[in-house]
Amino acid sequence: EGRLFRSAWITPVGGVIQTDLTLAKAIKKTILDEERAALMSILDRDYVIADEARNAQGNGVGVSAAKNAIASKKQALRDYPNHTAFQNVASVAALAALTLEDVAPDAFD
Repeated sequence: EGRLFRSAWITPVGGVIQTDLTLAKAIKKTILDEERAALMSILDRDYVIADEARNAQGNGVGVSAAKNAIASKKQALRDYPNHTAFQNVASVAALAALTLEDVAPDAFD
């Protein structure tokens, strides 16, 4: 974890530096949000391609399933802050190890 959560360091009475887990979660959320933004751009592109394929084919057969799958992945990425793996993280070490795939597994099918 090193200095990843440096902005979450606190010094309570006694002078020992500790990492405030709530502040560290906010930092981790910012990091995951940046990763999510990159994935959302790719999924947005894939959705437009699927939509254009429907328009080119004129029938939309199979395209709706592809668009629904993409929409589900995007929703999983939007919902990650509410995932139990993120909400219930109990230590700074576990938080540091947490990946976007851990908290939005349905986006990586």
